[in-house]
Amino acid sequence: MVVQASDRVCIALNSGLALPWKRFVLAHEIGRFQLSTKGVGYFFLSEYTPMLPLVEREANLFAIELLVRNEHPYWGETVERFAARMGIPVEMVGYRTAG
Repeated sequence: MVVQASDRVCIALNSGLALPWKRFVLAHEIGRFQLSTKGVGYFFLSEYTPMLPLVEREANLFAIELLVRNEHPYWGETVERFAARMGIPVEMVGYRTAG
């Protein structure tokens, strides 16, 4: 969750998440902050309406590109091993190729 108060931005992470998910959620929230046209915290603090799927998809794509950059799986490397090497959730690897 991202909250903005005055000139400060706070990103709260669930401490119970596994490290790959913590990294991904942090990058996702940074992406949502950077890509948002309404400002941060609006979903949680003012509207209480579901966010558009496009906004979430764009934030996911931002997160994957931030965390993976130009890396690609090695020849013969499994999706699981690539995700572990990149430190991202295996479920999010598909966002990179889902175009």
